Amino acid sequence: MKAELLCAEKFETSKDLIKALKQYSNYYNNERIKKQVNGKSLV
Repeated sequence: MKAELLCAEKFETSKDLIKALKQYSNYYNNERIKKQVNGKSLV
């Protein structure tokens, strides 16, 4: 997460950072392709 989100962007406010973290968390947990489950999301 650090390399993909936090180092790549500068945030104006803490609200912007929290919003980006929530969006990335949703992507990471629900949308990205998982190799260990044959390309399907775990959720």
